[in-house]
Amino acid sequence: MNKTIYVVQAYRCGNRENHSYVVGVYDTNEQAIEQANKEEENRGIKYKCAIIRTVLNPEHNIDEFSIDWREVEPF
Repeated sequence: MNKTIYVVQAYRCGNRENHSYVVGVYDTNEQAIEQANKEEENRGIKYKCAIIRTVLNPEHNIDEFSIDWREVEPF
């Protein structure tokens, strides 16, 4: 059975072309949202977070995932 996971990624100035880092990987979307909100608050206006939903250890090559860009756009 495949497990859905949620990866929180922070982007400097909300721009995917700039510096970015993984905030964490979570079991639930609610945990991911909570941590993304905390990270954005702690980093001020420098970073915006995206939540990427994907599958852990897929049985087949998976191209399916979704991204909640949480209004991530360059400042």
